[in-house]
Amino acid sequence: MIIIHEGTYRERINPPRGGTSDDKRILYQAAKGKKVIIKGSEVIKGWHKLQNDTWKVTIPNRFFGDFNPYKDLISGDWFRSRDREHHTGAVYLNDHWLTEAATLEDVLRPVGEAGLSYARLEKQVLLNVAWLRPDQGAKKAVRIPATGFTTQHGVRTAPSSEGGNCIGWLEHGDWVRYKGIDFGERTRQIEIRAASASRGGIIDIRLNNPEGRLLGSCLVPNTGGWQSWTSFITKIKPVSGVKTLCLLFRVPRPGQRSTIYLNSSICKNNSLFSSSSLSLLLNDST
Repeated sequence: MIIIHEGTYRERINPPRGGTSDDKRILYQAAKGKKVIIKGSEVIKGWHKLQNDTWKVTIPNRFFGDFNPYKDLISGDWFRSRDREHHTGAVYLNDHWLTEAATLEDVLRPVGEAGLSYARLEKQVLLNVAWLRPDQGAKKAVRIPATGFTTQHGVRTAPSSEGGNCIGWLEHGDWVRYKGIDFGERTRQIEIRAASASRGGIIDIRLNNPEGRLLGSCLVPNTGGWQSWTSFITKIKPVSGVKTLCLLFRVPRPGQRSTIYLNSSICKNNSLFSSSSLSLLLNDST
């Protein structure tokens, strides 16, 4: 147990392991009665309106020290870039993570006139899942690794910061199926361990297949990162015995979520970038 005293800490906590076992994890706890905030962000002021609904601020590169996340590209054989650049830098507005715009032209458009590049957001990565566990009441259920599926569609696996692997890069319409799930005498809820650095998504919990009987749905919002794991307890229709379970991943229905676009990819191919400064453009669509 690590006790953290009151204050705002801009630290990156990245231990090589999350503990020695599932039962002996590294735990972080605020000191009793104290407010603790751990983050890597800074408050940026000085935004001015550029045009339409777009706002701009320019930050000297020296502000970032040895590492500028807005020049750092996400890459790897696990990442599907969709033929565009994605940066590790992110901007938050009123606690909402802003989606990086595909092009400068898109972020300069008025609200409601986003370009065709946003039509691809339907296929953006929604979330990752580490494990699931039916709640059998008094009987302690066993965690089922998300990677323990028997069949899947569109799913890939990746290392988990909590140990083992998770399933990830889940897009709208992807699904996984698990056979032999023991729901005990009567189960009314299920726990799902998930994380998201995007706008998140919905996990439909169904019997047998993606078109099977709907037991319930779990809304996973942005948790702060692809490895920022949160446990979601979801109520389901009563089910008992050994069953085949299917998780179907989809985007929230229209109206459930608002999307804000940020162009943090201002690069050396346009006039808003210089070797000594970085310009961020915010399309205020909230």
